[in-house]
Amino acid sequence: MTTVPGHAHDEKRYTFMVPSDSEPANNAGPKPELPTNPLRIAEMAIEIQVEKLRVAEAMSARDVLVQKLSDAYTSIREKTDLIDRLQQALNAAMGANTNTTNVPFSTSPRQGWNPPADMSGLRSQVADLEALIQELRVGTRNAMGPPPKYEEEDGKNASPVIPDIQTIAASTSPLAISTPTLPSILRKDRSVQTLVSDEPEDMVNARFAILASMPLPDNPPDDTLKPIILPPTCTLQEFLGSTSGSLRNLLGNYCVLQSLTTKWCPSREEHGCFYSPQVDVTARMKQPTECFYNREGLWYYAGLYQAFWLEDLSLKEWVELPTETANYLVKETISARKNVSPQNIYEVNQLYNAGALKVACVGLQCVGFSQEVYKSVLEHAAKFTQAKWKSMNPMATASNPASPPIASNSPGTGVASNAPSKSASTPIKPISGMSRPVSPTLLGTATAGFGAVAAGLGLGKGGTWNTTAALSAQSANQGLTLATGTENLQGVENVAYRGMAKK
Repeated sequence: MTTVPGHAHDEKRYTFMVPSDSEPANNAGPKPELPTNPLRIAEMAIEIQVEKLRVAEAMSARDVLVQKLSDAYTSIREKTDLIDRLQQALNAAMGANTNTTNVPFSTSPRQGWNPPADMSGLRSQVADLEALIQELRVGTRNAMGPPPKYEEEDGKNASPVIPDIQTIAASTSPLAISTPTLPSILRKDRSVQTLVSDEPEDMVNARFAILASMPLPDNPPDDTLKPIILPPTCTLQEFLGSTSGSLRNLLGNYCVLQSLTTKWCPSREEHGCFYSPQVDVTARMKQPTECFYNREGLWYYAGLYQAFWLEDLSLKEWVELPTETANYLVKETISARKNVSPQNIYEVNQLYNAGALKVACVGLQCVGFSQEVYKSVLEHAAKFTQAKWKSMNPMATASNPASPPIASNSPGTGVASNAPSKSASTPIKPISGMSRPVSPTLLGTATAGFGAVAAGLGLGKGGTWNTTAALSAQSANQGLTLATGTENLQGVENVAYRGMAKK
C-alpha cells in the first residue's frame, strides 16, 4: 500500500482554486469584462447615484408615513379618551352608574332606525350643501366683476353693476332721482354700462343719469368758487410746482381737467366726466385725487375726485365732437411720441374716424372738498402773482425808487426825470445818419410843446406818439416825459434815438 504525503493530498485538493503554471490558460473559467469606455463608466456612476437617491427618497417617504400613522394613532387615542370622559360625565349627569368604563359600546342597530330614509335625508342634505357651495363660488366670481370691456359687443353682454339706466332715466325730473349709496364696485377700474342706444344724445344723457344718481360727499364744494388768479405768462403746472411745505405735500398727486374734454353733470355739477385717449387713466387716480379745472380762461380748484370707467365714446359721438376737442384728443394720443409730424396726426385722426381707436370716458365722482387746500392755493396765488409782477420790473424799481410817477391824463406817460426842462422852441440835436421815426398812431392831442414817449418822437406840432419802443424805454427809465410841452435834457436828451441806433 503506497502512502501519499499529506501535502500531496492538499495540493490535489486545492488545485481548482489556484491553477498551476503548467495548466493552460484557456482552462480557466470566463472572467467578467470590465468596461473600458470612460463614458460608460460615467453613466454607470450616475445610475448608481440615482438609485441611491431613490432609495433615500423611499426611506424618507416611509419615515414620513410612519410619523403620520403615529400621529393619527395618538389623535385617535386622545379622541377615544375624550369620548370616554364625556360618556362618564353624561352618565353621571343622568344619575346612572359611573362605573361604566369597561362596558362595551353597543353596536346593535337602534330601535326604529330606517336606513333607506336616513340615507335619502343625508343625500338631500349633501345636495343642498353642494348647491350652497356652488352659489358661493358664483357669487364670489360675480363680486370680482368682469375685466374692463373696450368693445361695444362685449359691453352689451356684460352684466350691469348699477341700477338699470332705463329705470333711472324714467324718473320725472333729474332732481327727483334717488341717491342710493354708491356701490363699492364703482370704486374699481371697470366700465360702467351706459349703452342704451347708439344715438350720441342718449349716450350723453345716460352718463349724466349715472352721475346724477351718485351721492354727494359730506363736505361738498362751495356754491361759488373763487378763481385762481395767475399771471398771463404762467401755467398752472408752473404755479403748482412753486408750492412748498404742507401744501406741496397735499398736492403730491393732482389732475388738471381741460375745458375742451370735461363735461359736468347738469343736475349735479359736483360730478362730471372727461374724455381721454384709451389709456389706463384711472391707474393714476386709484386714490382720491385733487383736481383743477379751467373755465373761460380761469383756473379753479374743483375738489377731491375718484375716477371710474364709463362707456367709451361710439363712432357717432366721435364724429359729432367739436373740432377743437377732436384735435386735442388726437394730439394727446401722440404726445408721447418723438415724431409728431402732421402726417402722424393725420393718420391717428383717420384711425379714430375708422373706429380703430376709441375715446375713453372717465367718470369723476366728487368725494370731498378740502377747505385747507382751497384757501392755501388762493393765498399762494396772490403771493405768486405779486412776486411775478415785481420780478418783471426790477430795473424800473431799482433805477429811481425815490421818484414817484407823475399823474397825467395823457396816455403813454412814464416816470419823469429830475433834469431841468426847456421850452418847446429849443431844438433837438439829432444823431447824424439817423432819421427820426414817425409812428402811425397819434395818442395825445396837439400841444404847444414837445412830447416824447420813448423812441416814438413826433415833431409835427408837439403831439404825443406811441410805439413799441415806448414800453421798453419806460421800463428802463430812459427819459420819458409828459405831453405837456416839456422834455428831459442833459443826460437823457435824444436817448430814444441812441436806443434806436444801438438796436
